[in-house]
Amino acid sequence: MTLAQYGEFRILRDIVHPALRGVSPKEGLGDDCGCVTLQSTGLDLVVTTDAVPKPAVWHLGHNSYHTWGWYSVVINLSDLAAAGADPLLFVTCVDAPDSMGASDFEEFFLGMAEACETFGVLNAGGNIRSADSFSACGTAVGVIRSGSQIRRGGCKPEDLIVCVGTCGAFSSAYIRAKAIGLRCASDHDRTCLLRPKPRIQEMRILRDAGVVSAASDNSDGVLGTLSNIAEASKCAIHLTLSDDSIPPDVRSIALEYGYDPWNLFFCWGDWQVVAAISSTKLAEFSDLARKHTIPFIPLGRAVAGAPAIYAVTDGLTRPVRVLRNESFSQSSFTRDPEAQLNRMLNESIVGDHA
Repeated sequence: MTLAQYGEFRILRDIVHPALRGVSPKEGLGDDCGCVTLQSTGLDLVVTTDAVPKPAVWHLGHNSYHTWGWYSVVINLSDLAAAGADPLLFVTCVDAPDSMGASDFEEFFLGMAEACETFGVLNAGGNIRSADSFSACGTAVGVIRSGSQIRRGGCKPEDLIVCVGTCGAFSSAYIRAKAIGLRCASDHDRTCLLRPKPRIQEMRILRDAGVVSAASDNSDGVLGTLSNIAEASKCAIHLTLSDDSIPPDVRSIALEYGYDPWNLFFCWGDWQVVAAISSTKLAEFSDLARKHTIPFIPLGRAVAGAPAIYAVTDGLTRPVRVLRNESFSQSSFTRDPEAQLNRMLNESIVGDHA
């Protein structure tokens, strides 16, 4: 069989994780970040690495290497945010063709530098080399008090599932900019598309309060992130699909351009963190969110049962189709970003009544 026949998640489950089990941390693999204890310091080292695909806004005519450099940092810091870690260092490996303009190459690193400065992380260099096409991979390093890393596992029945951040802001801004042109987009939409931010500060506050039982960042779709938590925590998740949860602007764009608002809501691009809030600390979480102006959207509850996601609407419980980006598939973002986004925005999410 080929990797395309396996797909990303079977590759991880059946090939990568078993092959590395004997040399992995005792907690195993599968979280947003790896973690190892720094002996006699009271700290754990938290590390993540991610490829940096060409940003979707390039398909709107925004061919900016500066924006690509910004994204290289955000993609990796979002993983650290989900783990509750404090970022320290960022490094990159960058490939570029000999014929690439020196000014474009410089713009990539200037965008990277702007993001590092904005989010308070030192850039420790990395590697550059000649290649047939431009590509980049980033690695972010952080620290956290020993034993306090937030993982995908740990969600318990009755825990509240929330999105820390926004839902649908990127997808609605993208749809509108595609229709009217990015140059005519509002400052809000341009910020969503060109300068997304990881939820580092918000997750640091929630980490210190000990209210989060599990978390994962949304890089491939909110439903995929929910599935990550359900699989790692060995529980099911019941989503409450209330129209009140959908931001008015997201609903307006969906109706204007003929989309289901829930497809925009559950898409990728907002770099939010999906978190499980301990059922015994809901009041404390609400107080923290109010005190520190932490944006969040309630999504549903964890329940006992085999890992799965269900929508609860009008007294009916229906299975949810986990729309997400998946590497090595025909609809992966790296293969065809526009086709992948169209799939996220158009395919049905909720199945027949269970």
